[in-house]
Amino acid sequence: MPVRRDDERGVAMLTVVMGMLAIVLMTVMIQRLASIQNSASGFQAREDIVLATTEAMLERYAAKLTIDPFYYQQYVDEAEAPRTCTDSDSSGFGSMVAPGNAWVTDCTTWDYADVAPDDWYSHPLLTGSVASGDDAASLIHVTPPMEGGAVTVTVAGRLSGHISPRVVQADIRAESVSEFARMVEGSLSYGSGAITLGKVYAGVDLSYDSGSEAWADIFAGDDITSAPTFQSGAEGFDSSGNHNALGLTISDVYPDPIDFDNFTDDLTLIRAAACQGGGICLDPVVDPRIPSSVKAYLIETDNVMDETRLKVSYATTTPSYSTCLDTEQEWWVHSQNASWTLLDVFDLPTNGALWASQHVVLGRNSSSDFVLDGAITVYAGDSSSAKNVIIGSSLKYESGLDGSDILGVIASDQI
Repeated sequence: MPVRRDDERGVAMLTVVMGMLAIVLMTVMIQRLASIQNSASGFQAREDIVLATTEAMLERYAAKLTIDPFYYQQYVDEAEAPRTCTDSDSSGFGSMVAPGNAWVTDCTTWDYADVAPDDWYSHPLLTGSVASGDDAASLIHVTPPMEGGAVTVTVAGRLSGHISPRVVQADIRAESVSEFARMVEGSLSYGSGAITLGKVYAGVDLSYDSGSEAWADIFAGDDITSAPTFQSGAEGFDSSGNHNALGLTISDVYPDPIDFDNFTDDLTLIRAAACQGGGICLDPVVDPRIPSSVKAYLIETDNVMDETRLKVSYATTTPSYSTCLDTEQEWWVHSQNASWTLLDVFDLPTNGALWASQHVVLGRNSSSDFVLDGAITVYAGDSSSAKNVIIGSSLKYESGLDGSDILGVIASDQI
């Protein structure tokens, strides 16, 4: 029978103990590694949420500038910190305006008050309905442009309960939809002798027949197949780069084609500005003076002492003068013969927004021009109820082509 020596039993015991220690150490290391990975995963998730929040709020503000390039000069956004006017020439010098209120329009410089992290703005779409620990909040600072430059927008975002914010900044030189005479998703052709005074954008091809003129830049997603005579420094931009001095292509000025789906979504801001932000809202739901049976609105200009007011009338019946025309075509051809009832004469709204629930006729007939001294964007219908804008008379600017007068016309159906 073999005899086990005492020193061998000691070695065996030591081996067992060392093995157990190794297992314990490996378990601790695995748990520690899992904890680190879990923390890193949680940190990355928070980073993703914060970054998405800041980018979303930046795009939200940029969209408002697209609708109104001077939005920053008229309002303190809900997500901004309180502003204090530092413009000594302003009537509101030294005054503070809280977020979500109208700004002092003649104040061109301002400072921001400090805002405690817990008081940052939480957009309803970025907050949870159950727990508040993952709610995202943001704070916006806006620096106005200098000498025609870009608006600088800085957005900070953070999660509730976490101190470290993330910041994004962008220089935005917004183009208002009212700067465009026409924007179409497909191709667009102008006939002989056409004159376009505003910018023109076609998602595919763009052509002008002989004798046509363009007084502002024109853009085509594919080709300008037949160019107009460019006036007053206007140029053309398409895939070839052959219609401007620097040889720039459409992708140089519009790196991404205009997304008309998003564009339609952004148009809801015009309706909100007209019906909730001090604009003109032609809707019987909002204005009880308008009968629910309204079919169309007539908008004429009333110019007194170099000031434009908008004379608005409505019609409750469709003009019927031809058996071969459908209802929409009757408005196109015979709108001047409709039975119009005066609603009111409106001052031009400071935010430049007018929305109508039905078809809009601009100008009554060829003997009464629509002459604008100011800026207004007219939008008819929406994505759920498409309406037309009918040009009933010549459209003219009181101040000519100096850029001080701007008429934006947007139809959810056709112009």
